[in-house]
Amino acid sequence: MHVNPANGKLVYSEFTKDLNMDGKADESDIRSSEIGVMDANGMNRTLLTNNESIDAAPVWSPDGGRILFVSDRDSPDVLDMYTMDESGGNLVNLTNTPFYSEADVHWVGDKIVFTRSSGPDFNPGVWIMDSDGANQRQLTDTSSMGISSTGYAFGDYDPKMAPNGNRIAFARHQNDTGNFGTGDFDIYVMNIDGTNLTDISKNTVADLMPTWSPDGNNLAFWVISDNLTDLGDIYVISPDGTERTKVTQEPDTLIERQPDWLSNTKIILSGETY
Repeated sequence: MHVNPANGKLVYSEFTKDLNMDGKADESDIRSSEIGVMDANGMNRTLLTNNESIDAAPVWSPDGGRILFVSDRDSPDVLDMYTMDESGGNLVNLTNTPFYSEADVHWVGDKIVFTRSSGPDFNPGVWIMDSDGANQRQLTDTSSMGISSTGYAFGDYDPKMAPNGNRIAFARHQNDTGNFGTGDFDIYVMNIDGTNLTDISKNTVADLMPTWSPDGNNLAFWVISDNLTDLGDIYVISPDGTERTKVTQEPDTLIERQPDWLSNTKIILSGETY
């Protein structure tokens, strides 16, 4: 989910069809992934896409007038970036990169930051480009990191630019130690040009999906612990790595993930019971 900066509406992706007929629509039905919008209270849900392609990872433009997302509608199994208006019209293709997939997109000012998978193991690294698709530049090189024993490609995920556009936070999958099912992910922060790369979370759990508060003073993120009893909580941390604080206290049967900020003191998230 991502909050519209102009009117507070949410853009989201969901699995709409049980394509493999296992009784539920979920990640295994990836080709039923569609993009929708709704009010912040969950009312007035409207799907903007409806096709047999992957449409995913939507975020709003800085002015709230357009939606940036990834899709394989023109190149099956290869994700490229597109924008559309808030009603689903005026589709524009921004990238066309055969054999490489983009994901985890984020738009601040006139820049878009994203991940692109490359190398023999398709390891994701952080890239940046202008909002019209020009001047694509690689910021982190993960092409030689390989594949983890958990099945995830080592590399960088979920980059987010600070509100002032001068720094990027992301999650790096760097080793297999310590965490059930996923391995170790840490939150990193770097300058917008890729310099001053710093690991700010430094532990053996999975720290994922960082997102900046509107004032840029904090990062919220999703944590998966190293046991089966706590598969998702939301934490907040300062960009220098201090003041790591757990902010959700829900039952262990609720997975809390995908945080975003409604204000400097309010966080919205998605939840799933298991």
